[in-house]
Amino acid sequence: MAKSIIDKVIKSNSYNLTLFFDPPNKKRDIINWLNNKNYELIPQDGDSLGNRMANAFDTVFSQGYNKAIIIGTDCMEISIDLISRAFQSLSKTEVVLGPSEDGGYYLIGLNKTIHEIFYGIQWSTKHVLHQTLNKLTRRNHEYQLLETLRDIDTIRDIREEEILKRIKI
Repeated sequence: MAKSIIDKVIKSNSYNLTLFFDPPNKKRDIINWLNNKNYELIPQDGDSLGNRMANAFDTVFSQGYNKAIIIGTDCMEISIDLISRAFQSLSKTEVVLGPSEDGGYYLIGLNKTIHEIFYGIQWSTKHVLHQTLNKLTRRNHEYQLLETLRDIDTIRDIREEEILKRIKI
């Protein structure tokens, strides 16, 4: 699943792609697995999901970029068009989020690192999006939401996704 999402995103020439990976000692394996050179590979840095995302944004912005988007590799519905719309939104707002049906998000885009939205979040729970939006609202950060999509977190989610594909929902 992860490779198919990465392959889909790599096909676009509209933006530069950086893959933040873990564990750090598997860089050669990841290069061989993806068999593509259209991206930069950087090991993830941090002891929590929030810390790793904040560090990834810091890294990209320190390279001179003024917009960045992080996607996971667990949302089969993500598309190049959706990512392009997220980048366009960042011209008008500070934050763009793609909500997932389970209460998290499949995409987060920023035009500067906003560290506080990555700390004090109950990661991998149904509260992630709500807690993030509360932090943004309390600090008067502008944000935009994309459409809600499904992501895959468990074997049950994979089975449900396969059933939905078969009945074409």
